[in-house]
Amino acid sequence: MSIYSNSIFFIILSIFISIISSYTALLIVERIIENRQSKLRWVITGSFILGTGIFSMHFVGMMSMDQFFTFSYNPLLLLLSLISAVCTGLFAFLTLLRRENTIWNIIISGFLVATGIIMMHYIGLYSIDGFEVHFQSKYLYISIFICFLFSFLAIFVFVNIKKNGRDRLCRL
Repeated sequence: MSIYSNSIFFIILSIFISIISSYTALLIVERIIENRQSKLRWVITGSFILGTGIFSMHFVGMMSMDQFFTFSYNPLLLLLSLISAVCTGLFAFLTLLRRENTIWNIIISGFLVATGIIMMHYIGLYSIDGFEVHFQSKYLYISIFICFLFSFLAIFVFVNIKKNGRDRLCRL
């Protein structure tokens, strides 16, 4: 017997938040490419939107679990979780916004994004008071692999948008 069930409303809301924040981050990337004078402002804004979007999607998804017990969050660990997502997004964008995007810049940027998501997720799990986290190795490794895979794919899309401009197929 499971100790929780999932609320479909919160799962759908989590997916919606993910789509909207990702699309908004891509629009900001276009602004970065177009507007050379205020690039740093757009990078910071894009990092904040991407990081808070990832963070929000994660915690709305966690709210989808109808718990049969009460718990609360440690606010300092929760804040550290958010900061990790925003800061690693910032460093990933700054790495990619150099004039030449070498394969190493793409790898470093993908690594930063994945690391930020992983840190945000697991720090967020540890921020739950009254709840003990136990990991099964294979699921832990699978989640980390999937995070790195999709982070590298996202960076690849970012670089192609930067190279190809406003190609609608690439944006899709």
